[in-house]
Amino acid sequence: MTYNDKLKIVGKTLAESSSRIFHYYRPESVKAPYGVWQEDSEDGSAHSNNHKSEQQIHGTLDWYTLKEYDTVIDTIQEHLDAQESISYRVNSVQYEDTTKLIHTEFEWWVN
Repeated sequence: MTYNDKLKIVGKTLAESSSRIFHYYRPESVKAPYGVWQEDSEDGSAHSNNHKSEQQIHGTLDWYTLKEYDTVIDTIQEHLDAQESISYRVNSVQYEDTTKLIHTEFEWWVN
C-alpha cells in the first residue's frame, strides 16, 4: 500500500466520523465543533534488501468543541476502532482559556 493510500484510509475514516473534520486546516467559515488532522512523521518502518519493506505513518487529530461530553469523540473512536490498519490513542485533553474550547488530541498510526 502506498503512502497516499494509507493517508486516504485515515481521511475517509475521519470523514465518516464527522463532516466537520478537515485535513491540515479549518476553513475560516467553520466554527466549533471541528477537527483538523495531519500526518506528522514515519514511525515503525522496516527496511530489507535496501528497500522500505514496511511503513507506518504517525499523525494527529485535534478535535475542538464547546460541548462537555461531546459524543463526536465516541463516534471518532468507533470509526477508528473499526479500521484494522489504524491504531490510536487519546494523547491529551485541555481547556483553552482564550478560545473557550475543549481540545482533544488523538494520536494515530496507520500501517
